[in-house]
Amino acid sequence: MQVHWNCVIAGVRFLHIASSVFLSVCAAAHAELAGAAVIISG
Repeated sequence: MQVHWNCVIAGVRFLHIASSVFLSVCAAAHAELAGAAVIISG
């Protein structure tokens, strides 16, 4: 059972880190797209 909980904790940490990275990448891409849109429209 202890091994099971270690796996669960590791999985939760991995998902948390992965989601944080994913959001960071999406935010960066969104900022670049917004900047490009301003340049194009301006």
